[in-house]
Amino acid sequence: MQQVIKILDLSIHIDKLNYFFSREKDISLSNSANYTYELISSIDKYNINLPIKTINLDDALLLLNKQGTLDLDYISNFIKIIRYFKYLLSLKLENPIKKWVDKIIIPDEILNIENAYNDKYEIREDYNDELLSVSIDIDNLKTQVYNMLNNIISKASKSDYLVDNSIHFRKNQDCLLVRSGYSHYIKANIIDRSKNGFLYIVPTEIKDIRLKLDSLYTNKDLILLKLSREFSSVFYRHILFLKYINKSFDFFDSMIARVHFAKSSNLSFLLANKDNDEIIIKDFHHPAITNSKAINVQMSKNILIITGVNAGGKTVLLKSILAIALMSKFLIPMRIDGYNSKIRNFKNITAIISDMQNINAGISTFASRMLQISKTFNQEDSLIGIDECELGTDSEEASCLFKAIFDGLNDKKHTIIITTHHKKLASLMVKEENCQLLAAIYDEKNERPTYNFHSGVVGKSFAFETAKRYNIPELIVKKAKKIYGESGESLNNLIEKTSTLEQYLIEKKEKINKEHQEIAQIKKEIKQLKEKTNKEYNAKRNNLINTYEETITSLKKTAKTPIKKIHQEINKSHKKVQNLANKNEKKNIEVNIGDIVKYKGIVAEVIGVNKKYISIESENMKMKVFLNEIESSRLNKNRKTKVSIKIEKPNFTSLELDLHGQRVEEALLNTEKFISSAILNKLQKVSIVHGFGSGKLAFAIRDYLEINFPSLTLSYGAKQRGGNGVTVVEL
Repeated sequence: MQQVIKILDLSIHIDKLNYFFSREKDISLSNSANYTYELISSIDKYNINLPIKTINLDDALLLLNKQGTLDLDYISNFIKIIRYFKYLLSLKLENPIKKWVDKIIIPDEILNIENAYNDKYEIREDYNDELLSVSIDIDNLKTQVYNMLNNIISKASKSDYLVDNSIHFRKNQDCLLVRSGYSHYIKANIIDRSKNGFLYIVPTEIKDIRLKLDSLYTNKDLILLKLSREFSSVFYRHILFLKYINKSFDFFDSMIARVHFAKSSNLSFLLANKDNDEIIIKDFHHPAITNSKAINVQMSKNILIITGVNAGGKTVLLKSILAIALMSKFLIPMRIDGYNSKIRNFKNITAIISDMQNINAGISTFASRMLQISKTFNQEDSLIGIDECELGTDSEEASCLFKAIFDGLNDKKHTIIITTHHKKLASLMVKEENCQLLAAIYDEKNERPTYNFHSGVVGKSFAFETAKRYNIPELIVKKAKKIYGESGESLNNLIEKTSTLEQYLIEKKEKINKEHQEIAQIKKEIKQLKEKTNKEYNAKRNNLINTYEETITSLKKTAKTPIKKIHQEINKSHKKVQNLANKNEKKNIEVNIGDIVKYKGIVAEVIGVNKKYISIESENMKMKVFLNEIESSRLNKNRKTKVSIKIEKPNFTSLELDLHGQRVEEALLNTEKFISSAILNKLQKVSIVHGFGSGKLAFAIRDYLEINFPSLTLSYGAKQRGGNGVTVVEL
């Protein structure tokens, strides 16, 4: 892991994150990335303080397992953790972080020990009577020493030998700093010397007090040792809790550190997801580059080949993609548009970038790369980055070898990113369906790389231009171009054009397949719409029948009219219900050519019969309707029946129907009303404006008209009148 971090130039960025940790730890996550990301997102809503610095307590827990006695430093660090969780429990948090924090239940015995400590994480002197008594005695003697030293300093007759008027603390003793010759004025013992040759002395008159202090300090240490044994005994009884809270503290520490690091530098989180089938990078800035240019790239294939100009950003792009994969895997904040970016959670990340040759082991540059690549064949779900894969061997052989290697790695479902100047390798790989090309762009006018990338083409290396830019003499560059010759340049251009054409054809094929899928989806939606409409119609019909029957039942109970009259009305109602229920029943409808039928209030003659629909004619108006839409039938044409038809013509104010902004269901209903009104008003031609959009609405309108009004003639509008966004209907 550390090697990959170093290769990807992330060491300084990771060190900045480590600064926010309470105690040293690696960047790995102790829980799943998804769960950790959920908690981090919850923590980010609050201004939660960082915990104070603590030490690693693994050794302390091992000592407790053996029922050993912890020293006061270990105990105080446990107290720091206990107090931090008490602080978290006091906050008004919301789920999911509240649910996680609420799992911490601190035993009362542990809380009693926590109460024994002051704000400096030292045992309070008033916690124990013996400790309090010894502490008071020590303070009194220290006051005596302080007063005696001040008295010596204040005596003007002895001021000549004093370096300053301060009381110093040296080797755990209060003392004075004096010049040589002090013994003429005061009796004292020398305890140390300064760099300037001055002497630190302790006057003999406070020697006895010093001895008493030493004795008191010894007693105090014995009392503290006794307390540490008591506390260790309590800790041993709750060792499972201490192990749990120690592990929980590390987990929370890793999360809160990431949140504070992100806020301090305005960074974002990107969660890697194993279900992502492509890599989308939006506005990423590599942390090792100052004033870097934003990187934007979309990788939809398993293999990405980056070609193009030298020093044009190919290696930076390669490192950036691998760095994003690593940082998103371990939820390390970065400068990126995390909302619009996505990447898969790779099991392994392999960076074959630096020169790993080993002189002692006899391994060359090429051999070391082969050794690294060979290890990836034993891995699963890896993101593999190889920089300048042609490095260290013959270019012709390398092209064929790497083509075979990439095929093998692709079979194992690895994702591969390479940079290369091998145009032959690029031309071999472009034919593969799972390969994507990306070329670093060179500004030939200004003779500078742009650090932008163009998809789908093989880029030139611009080796001569780069050499010139980096101060190789122009005479040398011209000679190189002459040696290279026109044939080499022609081959380069041919390879680039061929690769571009192949990529264009691949993209064209993908676009056509996508359009076919969209058309199939539109047909599916229209079918679902028809089924939904029929279902809603039947539901409304059944609802009316039920309402009618409930009304009749209610009338039976409450009516005061004679019972005979009620029965007469009920019989009439039953007949109406029976007629209503028989509507749209396909099984009971038998229609033959020549029959008179009723359709939406219009009486018409049947002139054609099919399985699903029939053709009818009324007043020289022909139409095709579904069989289940017939209201009544079997009225024989030859039967002398007097038929009276009364149709009210609607007010028709426009020859054009505008459907912009309407949903398909609403548009079809308005279209039916519009066409019916146009027919009744005996119009010759009308227009339906549906616009272009996705084509879904236009397709639905034309399909509906062809099925329900087969006699109509449909065409698109003239170019100046809307073109394909308008359907012209000839009645």
